[in-house]
Amino acid sequence: MVLKGNSMRNNEERIRVAIAEDHQILRQGIVALLEDEENLNLVFDVGDGLELIEKIKENPVDVLILDLNMPKMDGETCLPIILKLYPNLKIVVLSAYFSEPILNFVLELGATCFLPKLSDFSVLLDAIVSVHQKGFYSIEESKKEKRLNLELEMKENFTPRELEILKLLCEEKTSKEIAEDLFISHRTVEGHKLRIMEKTKTTSTSGIIIFALRKGYFR
Repeated sequence: MVLKGNSMRNNEERIRVAIAEDHQILRQGIVALLEDEENLNLVFDVGDGLELIEKIKENPVDVLILDLNMPKMDGETCLPIILKLYPNLKIVVLSAYFSEPILNFVLELGATCFLPKLSDFSVLLDAIVSVHQKGFYSIEESKKEKRLNLELEMKENFTPRELEILKLLCEEKTSKEIAEDLFISHRTVEGHKLRIMEKTKTTSTSGIIIFALRKGYFR
């Protein structure tokens, strides 16, 4: 899907960003948040590596947010292909699996930086701006954000069970799957979801995930 940039600033002044992420709800959440940023021009978002390669040929970008695990062609395969075509492209890799070996492997492939999925949205924004302006971004710069997690949980007054369900929703689990994972009834899950929506002032699962992205839960 090709997206229009924010008209409040000239397109030439904004950082051109693209997203390749196969989890639709997570991608929609990131898209919704990035569209609100005046200094960014969200050019397109796709759900697989093959579509990414086709789209980027027609729509040049400055920074690519890339998921490693995608259908048709994964991020590991398409990353060097894209960099061969566009060696100056800055690539921010997102992954659910964050470790030192994976970090080193991704950087060896040519990625500019590597972030865990569901990092605080402000960390993702900082990374986009940093790689565009300085050519690098260190995950060490974001560690100070982690201490805010407990404060956020206390502020929103979530119960332990609500936090469990919120985390599983962010992993794109359905209510039925959550009920099976937690050994509770589907009706109980729906009741918790309603209370989570009340506390987050949202009206849907995608709204809950956007809230979690903005607040920086489960990084």
